[in-house]
Amino acid sequence: MNVEKIWNSWNNAGMFSGVFYVKDEQGVIFERCCGFRNRSEGLANNRDTAFGIASGTKLFTGLAICKRFNFYR
Repeated sequence: MNVEKIWNSWNNAGMFSGVFYVKDEQGVIFERCCGFRNRSEGLANNRDTAFGIASGTKLFTGLAICKRFNFYR
């Protein structure tokens, strides 16, 4: 998998705003940031940007648990 190729396609298409961070056992493979953490103040995203995604993922977590539960019934 060519991580840089994926990054370029997403970034060039304007499909991504955030932090693209990939690592394995040996360490960081790829790290890029784009977009703004605060658009009105012009503050760019960086590796330490905290994204408020916890509430947005509750639905997916619940669906995954239900799907797994039903699989073993």
